[in-house]
Amino acid sequence: MSDLKLAYDILSSVYLDKAYASLELSKQIDKANKKEFVVSLVYGVIERDIELDYYIAKLCAKKPKNALIILLKLGMYQIKYMNSIPTYAAVSKTVDLCKEIKKQELTGFVNATLKNFANNKIELPKDKFERMSIEYSAPLFVVKEYVEEYGIDNAKAMLSKSDFNLENFRVTHKYSIEELITLLKENKIEYIDSLPNCVFAKNDKIMHDLYSAGKVTIQSKTSILTAEIVDPKDGDKVLDLCAAPGGKSIYMAELAKCEVTACDIHPHRVELIESYKRRVGVENVKTCVLDATKENKAFLDKFDKVLCDVPCSGLGVAKKKPDIYLNMTKESIKDLPNIQYKILNNAKLYVKKGGDLVYSTCTTLPEENKDVIAKFLSENSNFEKVYEKQFLQVDETLDGFYICQMVRK
Repeated sequence: MSDLKLAYDILSSVYLDKAYASLELSKQIDKANKKEFVVSLVYGVIERDIELDYYIAKLCAKKPKNALIILLKLGMYQIKYMNSIPTYAAVSKTVDLCKEIKKQELTGFVNATLKNFANNKIELPKDKFERMSIEYSAPLFVVKEYVEEYGIDNAKAMLSKSDFNLENFRVTHKYSIEELITLLKENKIEYIDSLPNCVFAKNDKIMHDLYSAGKVTIQSKTSILTAEIVDPKDGDKVLDLCAAPGGKSIYMAELAKCEVTACDIHPHRVELIESYKRRVGVENVKTCVLDATKENKAFLDKFDKVLCDVPCSGLGVAKKKPDIYLNMTKESIKDLPNIQYKILNNAKLYVKKGGDLVYSTCTTLPEENKDVIAKFLSENSNFEKVYEKQFLQVDETLDGFYICQMVRK
């Protein structure tokens, strides 16, 4: 099997079966002759999906069938973005791929269309928002909202693609940041300073071994900051309503001698929390399967701290997970604020008087963040906002993220 055919198979799973790109790559990448090429090509096509769709629409009289679309995207991406591959080779190899996938009848069309693409400049839309949507390969409604809410410069920074490939490693209670930095220096491993208990580094064998031993864990800066805003104290009862895969729950359990209850709606995701708990070696976390949109009478007035890291559109992490944009429309996410509000409205019932309720998302859309909180506070005068921050993904080390802390009066 050629590497191009492997990339085609992975993209077919992503586009047609709605598979996650990262999981498909993990399952199939060992088949590659040149792994870096396959990874770059798969993620590259997904990152430039909207742009490539635009080119296809301009070059084809009618919308091609799925197999042809994937073939054209593979060829176009190589021609425009993979400078190490000559244009003639990109065209030739993509034509050969038609034969490899038993689509010989497409060879002539693929050959002509890719040569047309290579030899002729395709004009971008004149409308500012439509042009940005193509240039940054982002949904048009996202572009418009970002510009309106955060300004043109922030919008461009938030939509720009990132080649930042370091992970944020947090030391656990089994290790110290001093020990970690000493190890990195001894092995001449480059790292970048992060939060006080973290570094950015490549996930090489040394870091992987530390991870497996539970001495470090991979956790984003905003996830860590969220747990620190919850700020559990010794003796507190803490509830994490949408906890999987468990990063915030585990960290909160390490921050204090508290009792953390970590819930999720799906049993297999609760098992992810259990696995995380075993690896890091914390004992003050108990898990349960729970639908956070429905009231649980056993939790009423029981917790000092309640965290709702609710399901969201995930736009704040689109730089890391470009397939988030695939098939995303305004319509496809319109019900999220209602779900988020239901969870928050149940969560309030579980907070003791004087206790804290923290709401967070990994998105930058105001309707999922400040608008949900504004509605909640207008209808619940017994809660008061004490902290609110919208993080923007303008810094390559930071996700787009929202955190709001409220206290029950």
